[in-house]
Amino acid sequence: MARRLTELVPVGEETLDESLDATVAIAAFQLIGNREHGWTTDITGHADFLDPIDHVAEVARHPPQQIIVLTDPNDRRVSASVQTAYVEALRRVGVAVDHRFLSAAGELRHDLQLPGILAAFTWLAKR
Repeated sequence: MARRLTELVPVGEETLDESLDATVAIAAFQLIGNREHGWTTDITGHADFLDPIDHVAEVARHPPQQIIVLTDPNDRRVSASVQTAYVEALRRVGVAVDHRFLSAAGELRHDLQLPGILAAFTWLAKR
């Protein structure tokens, strides 16, 4: 039996397991950028890191009501092309994604924490 989550599940930070029924997901791309940079370990030093693009079929089996992906076209940590590839992979397996482009804070143009929080609360306010 699936559990219903009322909180937000960040896609990209953890895989959606088969018993999880998420309502909304706000994408976080720290892990998906490991391959782009050729890193053999993630930020924690683990070599067996999860790359969300490998798990789009799992997301499709239990899609959230809404996935919102926020991308700065000039992101220097995880390129917009890598983020867009993830969005397109989700769409190819039938998952609807709201992909939004905006300017991020920080030198690397990667800090979208505040816009992510605002997107989540805006989505919740419309419910």
